[in-house]
Amino acid sequence: MSYKGVLIDKNEKCFSLRGYVVPDDKQQSTTVLSTNFDVLDGETNHNFKIDDVIMKLEIDPTTTHHKMILEHPSLKFITKRWYRGYRADVEICGHINPQMVGYGCSLFVGDMTISTISTYHFVPLKRRLSLVNDNIIESSNDFLA
Repeated sequence: MSYKGVLIDKNEKCFSLRGYVVPDDKQQSTTVLSTNFDVLDGETNHNFKIDDVIMKLEIDPTTTHHKMILEHPSLKFITKRWYRGYRADVEICGHINPQMVGYGCSLFVGDMTISTISTYHFVPLKRRLSLVNDNIIESSNDFLA
């Protein structure tokens, strides 16, 4: 089972999400699953991973409406609206991926919070030394740095 989504913040910054259920033989319930998410920042093209997200699927017995809750210190989501059928296909085509239309996908719409701490790692370049067996004919300092 996999999940795809789009997060657009209040400044119109776009993030793409791709999640998948982690297979676990010890899981007793099909309504509480462990999932991993890959998140791509559309502006900077940076991607990061959020592992071990708890996903809860609930069905209201009176209305049969589905609700998804994602819980993790770095990611939170609660369903506000659930679409299925044609309405889900229209929204998926317009906002996520037109190639997903027609497969009976459900669409969960709601507020999501992603919080990450980005660290910048500078890796110094190592200077390469060349060995020469013969005499040097010419020397120059204008080589690319």
